[in-house]
Amino acid sequence: MWHSQYMILLSWFGDGPYSILQHCGLKGLFFSFSLDHTVVLKAFMAAVLLTGVLITFPLLEYMTNRFLVSSTIWLHWPHWARFIHAALPLKLVLGQMIMRIVMNLL
Repeated sequence: MWHSQYMILLSWFGDGPYSILQHCGLKGLFFSFSLDHTVVLKAFMAAVLLTGVLITFPLLEYMTNRFLVSSTIWLHWPHWARFIHAALPLKLVLGQMIMRIVMNLL
């Protein structure tokens, strides 16, 4: 095959005169460095995720607040009040059963 005859990886992505990296600029060098070093890539992804959560947190807080005080939730109080006032061990067992069902579906 041709890939064993030509040193494409070393000539295109190395330090030679035909390197693609000389045309990609700072953004390309940053992405190339982060893809080569997985620790940097994981830290970058964690920072992006944290930033996204922090940006959308006020919206999520507002929507959760509106949902919890809506009349639809409180009209169904007789249905879910029994679970709220149940003992903690029952809640733990029910939560464990629901988690098993969800994990088996995935």
